[in-house]
Amino acid sequence: MTRMRTMASSAVAVVAAAAVLAVAVPASNAYAINKVTCRAGEHFLKVEGHDELGGSFTDCFANAGKYNYYSVWVKKITTGNNDVVFYDVNGSTVSIKRGTVYKPRKAAHVKAIKIK
Repeated sequence: MTRMRTMASSAVAVVAAAAVLAVAVPASNAYAINKVTCRAGEHFLKVEGHDELGGSFTDCFANAGKYNYYSVWVKKITTGNNDVVFYDVNGSTVSIKRGTVYKPRKAAHVKAIKIK
């Protein structure tokens, strides 16, 4: 019986500690960038380019977060109402302000794009 009481009191202590932490630790921002359907008149981030095989693509995104690409070259970025950063495979980062249509002189080899 004593062992059961000890186990029960330990379980209560664990639950109480978890409750205290849940209240005491503030929630951090959840970043969940989403690919969305591109629609005229929307203010999504729009990325246009081609992959390593030459196939073209147009992707639109909503919500803050980072999206990782695999071997794409970007010809045009329309930021919509988003502040954007893209990560080039050579290690450089380029920040682009909201409301901008960005066209690099030569297609950028991009590994990731981020909505701030």
